[in-house]
Amino acid sequence: MSAFVMARASKRLLVVAGYLLAGALWVALLFPWLKHAARARIKQCWSAGLLNALGVKLPDNSAPFPTLPHGLIVANHISFIDIFVINALVPVTFVAKREVARWPLIGWLTARTDNLFIERGHRGAAHLTQQAMSATLSSGRRLVLFPEGTTTAGNGVLPFHAALLQSAVTSALPVICVALGYRDAAGRMTATPAYIDADTLWDCIWRIVTRDCVVAQVTVAAQLASAGSDRRQLAQQAHRHISRTVASWYAAAPRNTDVIWQQSACHWRAEEYDVSKERTGERHAAEPDPIARIARPDPPSGRGTGNFAFPLEPGT
Repeated sequence: MSAFVMARASKRLLVVAGYLLAGALWVALLFPWLKHAARARIKQCWSAGLLNALGVKLPDNSAPFPTLPHGLIVANHISFIDIFVINALVPVTFVAKREVARWPLIGWLTARTDNLFIERGHRGAAHLTQQAMSATLSSGRRLVLFPEGTTTAGNGVLPFHAALLQSAVTSALPVICVALGYRDAAGRMTATPAYIDADTLWDCIWRIVTRDCVVAQVTVAAQLASAGSDRRQLAQQAHRHISRTVASWYAAAPRNTDVIWQQSACHWRAEEYDVSKERTGERHAAEPDPIARIARPDPPSGRGTGNFAFPLEPGT
């Protein structure tokens, strides 16, 4: 790695550290006294600043996001920076796994900035989370869910857990389908930000800050009416819209060998992965059959296991 790249990466890391410390001060000193709208504006500006510090550019087509209706946003999940990309475009509340709250500093910030958490392996977790989500949606806030339940390299979309989409049905609010991806400086789709396998948070951050730039690709793929719908139906429709959008990006973009199906390490071996009746979605045409997930023991908390996703028990 050249001296220039190292110097640029070091500068970015210093600025990132400054943003994290500033965020901690704002949350500790200001948030308890502010109304939700003011907190949302601070989160939006802070998220945009943090992305800029990391060297991540927001998409040019961000105009539709501030006008999105209140409802449940569902998106594919690639990296921990997904949350900052969406938050920089439109103020939202996220549904995260409980382990995120234990991450150094980022977890502390997440736990104190109006996000919801779900417990791993708790039988009643999905029901309790549905209730909290319904209450959040009914209060007029936009809620974000990553229904794949884990992160991927971004070149395909895993089947969606349908259980937590019930909150949109119960609230009779729209399901907004958002497709996420990342490009490099040459316009090629890239897996640089992907937080998968045995990656640590530091591994992921270091890859990002050592690149020239990473450009977020974000598109509203569809808006689905939920009133009178079935959650499985909604999950299938949302998956179809998002996966087709992601596929179109890869079909049109210049070839990039860091994200191809044969090398992608974001799937599970079929014999170890049971797609339950509540996990629903269509496979990407280019995806190996069946969906595979790497056989490995669960890494320690906070590593590449789907950072903001919600791991659910089979059948939930």
